[in-house]
This record gives sequence, C-alpha cells and structure tokens, in this order.
Amino acid sequence: PYPSYYREMAPINRSDPTAIARTGVRKLQPDEGAEVMGEVSILDGRPRQDFAAGHLPGSVGIELGDSFAPWAGWLLPFNAAVVLVLNPDQSAEDAVIELARIGFTEVRGVMRGVAEWSDTGRPLVAHQAVTADDLKRRLATGDDVQVVDVRDPQEWRDGHIEGSIHRYVPDLLSGIGELDPDRPAWVICRSGNRASIASGLLERHGVEPVVVVTGGVNEVLASG
Repeated sequence: PYPSYYREMAPINRSDPTAIARTGVRKLQPDEGAEVMGEVSILDGRPRQDFAAGHLPGSVGIELGDSFAPWAGWLLPFNAAVVLVLNPDQSAEDAVIELARIGFTEVRGVMRGVAEWSDTGRPLVAHQAVTADDLKRRLATGDDVQVVDVRDPQEWRDGHIEGSIHRYVPDLLSGIGELDPDRPAWVICRSGNRASIASGLLERHGVEPVVVVTGGVNEVLASG
C-alpha cells in the first residue's frame, strides 16, 4: 500500500524544487494551544509510553523518527495545520523539516510535553500500555479477548493470532464497526509503533485501546 500523500509529491516537486530551510518553531502555551485545538491536527511525537501515560484529547501519537512524517502524511488531511507535542529533548525543527519534505508546511507551534496543559486543569487522555507477554498471559486464560492486528496485509498473511481482527492502520476507521465498543481492543503490530498510532484513532471513536507497546505478533505466536 502507498501512503495517500504520495499523489501530491510530484506536482509539488515539479513546481518548487527548492531546498527546505531550517526554521524555528514557536512554543505554545496551554491557552494558545486550547484556542486552536478545533482548527488543527494535534500531532504528538513523544515516545509511545509517554503518549499512553497522557495526551491531549483527539491527538494522534506518532513517535518522532524515521516513520514520523510518512505516517503523518498518510493519516492526516494533506497539508493540515498542525500543532506538535514534543518532549523538551526532542527537536521541533527536525519535525518541521520532516513534515515539509512531504508537503506539510502549516506547523503552528509546539507544546513541550503535557504537564503545563494538565496543570491548568485541562483534561488528558490515557490508555493502558502492555507488552506482548502481557497479551500472551491474557490469551492463555481463555478469556474472549478482542485483539486488533494493525500490521500490513503481507504481514497478516505471513501469520497472525487466531481470532484477531485485521485492520491495517490506514484502513482502521473504515472497519471501526467491526469492533465491539463495550470491550477494550488489545492493539498489536510488530514492534508497538503502529499499535500506538492506532490508539489515538480508536479513542476518537469511543473504543478503549490496550496497546502492546513492546514486542508484537511474532512474540505471541512464538509461544504457541
């Protein structure tokens, strides 16, 4: 599968093949972030464990790294206005350049962590972060566990957990009706990155995620 932003790249490169300048990113205070929340996409680039512990309502968590921009370009409307949420030790300038390379140039600012947001009395959303071993132990009890596998189609064909539901991350919302909203969805991929990305999408639609942030399907299958 090809990310949806690919169709935009050739026209942009033909019309403006200029090097991308490195620019500063304005830090937003909680009041400023709250003012624009309905107008922007909140893109949380902190580590998946930090995202699970608490994040702004409606945000999408994509760890800052090699796959940060591709997943943002796939899941957000093209060139959506963005507010970043990053830890103090993460480079907002790097994030802006990565986004600009796929045509996302409307970064309104960065919030440094979520503590200041929470300290003003504004709510955070959290979900449970678990390991592949935790899921193995839960499956071993014989309970009816709702497992959502968000790997790509080829990975699914190569092997998956019996009884799990397959929805590749970009197709997750088109199949949201297959999930039981009254039960937690144990979300799993290969390493935890895509499962964490999927968690924010599920939360938006009223599904409680339990995210396997360490390990993945291969580790579960290896247990038999």
